[in-house]
Amino acid sequence: DGNGFVIRNLTYSTTAVVNYVGLFGYTSNATIQNLGLESVNLSTGGLYIGGLLGYQNNGTITNCSSTGSITASISSTSNTVPTPYVGGLIGYQNNGTITNCHSAGSVTSSITAVYTCASYSGGLAGTQASGTIINCYSTAAVTSSAFTSSYKSYAYAGGLVGCHSGTISDSYGTGSVNAHVSPGDAYCGGLVGQSSGIITHCHSTGDATSSVSYANSATSYSYAGGLAGYSYSTITDCYSTGTARANTAAYSYGYAGGLVGYHDQGAITGSYTTASAIVTAQVSPCCGIYAGGFVGYQAHSMITNCYSSG
Repeated sequence: DGNGFVIRNLTYSTTAVVNYVGLFGYTSNATIQNLGLESVNLSTGGLYIGGLLGYQNNGTITNCSSTGSITASISSTSNTVPTPYVGGLIGYQNNGTITNCHSAGSVTSSITAVYTCASYSGGLAGTQASGTIINCYSTAAVTSSAFTSSYKSYAYAGGLVGCHSGTISDSYGTGSVNAHVSPGDAYCGGLVGQSSGIITHCHSTGDATSSVSYANSATSYSYAGGLAGYSYSTITDCYSTGTARANTAAYSYGYAGGLVGYHDQGAITGSYTTASAIVTAQVSPCCGIYAGGFVGYQAHSMITNCYSSG
């Protein structure tokens, strides 16, 4: 229990592969509460990095905050490629609950590899594998980049969570969000980059931009949504206002939607967007571009009592 105290200028910087980096590196069934961090500066070449916590395995985090710069940068020539999970508050959530927490500043993850690779960045959490996030927010600017010389890369970026499989409620993100791959698939959303969980009473206001700068024989995809880049989840009573932009290269697909770029399965109910949706084909030929005021592309799903005015 931090008893409301604030820790300032927490700093750690290395280019080495150091994993589980934060005020706490790894916790299991722990309770962390009433603690703030200001002017954090963390930079490493490892995995699981967050201002407060690198990896949460169960447990609870309540009334905590983190502001500052969180960065992971990895270069790999190995066929066993590490994956950075970077968040303003926590790097990776595996079960557990995060309540009444917030983050601000900048969150950046990047990887350059010879083989298939992935990068995850979120304003609050890099990845939520499972668990619950309630009444939280992030104003952090988020960037996720993944580059490979011969295979395929994946980048996930979200204003609140990069990749989400649990439950998020009564939360929001306001920062600008960018996901960039070359070649591969980019997932970018004002709230979440990719979602396969439940999102309720949430909103986002930041711009979301996904980019594919090069596509080889493996077809690439660029997904951008005001709220979620790619969703096969349930979204209820949510809204977005930021611009969603999907940039494509030759032999790639682009999907941009004011609320969701690509919605596959699940249901969207009682939600709206005032965002603009733009798909830019940078190089011809392009496999396909899809832009929608509400959803860029819908498959196997339902949309009820929703509207778009962007």
